[in-house]
Amino acid sequence: MIPAAAFLWKGMERSDSFIDIFTQGMEGDDWTKRPAGVPNSALWILGHLALTRAYFLSLLSESFDADAEWGPDFSMDTWGPILGMGVEPQEPDGFPDPATCRVVLEKGMNGIKAYLESATLDDLNAPPCHPTDPYLKTKGQIVVHMAHHESHHTGSLSMIRRLLGKDRMF
Repeated sequence: MIPAAAFLWKGMERSDSFIDIFTQGMEGDDWTKRPAGVPNSALWILGHLALTRAYFLSLLSESFDADAEWGPDFSMDTWGPILGMGVEPQEPDGFPDPATCRVVLEKGMNGIKAYLESATLDDLNAPPCHPTDPYLKTKGQIVVHMAHHESHHTGSLSMIRRLLGKDRMF
């Protein structure tokens, strides 16, 4: 892995570790509760992060197809309408369970690592494979954005955790 890719990977590893840290001790209906003032549940956040990893991977690799590669537990068409960006908060009917979300999150991390292990500086400076937000001009910027996006949502997981009366993690 080239140094620039290794730097980006460290950011993703750190963001990913926060998911595990802030969901420790979550069980039963903890996953689906939406404490006052919090629009989404911990389960929605977990599923959303898994979904967005698939989306971002599709911007990094022309050949990536999450539906084909990640099997029957995942479908962009099924997860997108309930877990995608801008979806109004809703009841968790149809949400994947936490274990399925974790499997998809891990597959996403494996895909990101595989991409970064073979990426060159030219790859990281190349435009995304598909049109996306205009501020994401390069694949390297997409990986940085993924880490920031996940940090934003893991901050929400930390807040939900505390509002549910769970212990602080730091």
